Amino acid sequence: VVEADAPVLVTDWMHDVQHQQPPERRRAATALGVRSCIAVPLVAHGRPLGALVLGTSGVRPALVSGDLPFVQELGYRIALS
Repeated sequence: VVEADAPVLVTDWMHDVQHQQPPERRRAATALGVRSCIAVPLVAHGRPLGALVLGTSGVRPALVSGDLPFVQELGYRIALS
């Protein structure tokens, strides 16, 4: 996310990316019950600062593409502050 300077949306963690992750990340995600997540880069004045990652777990609704603009705006404001 930071290197590519692009957001990532995962609507179904267990199906889409869980099997591609290192064992320690799979264990952590399983323990947390990750269902979906959005990661956006934090960039201020052209400098990458990190990433904001929001996720859902359990029976909560999965994050969808319609959530992306809100999370991007939140990341923008966090980076500037």
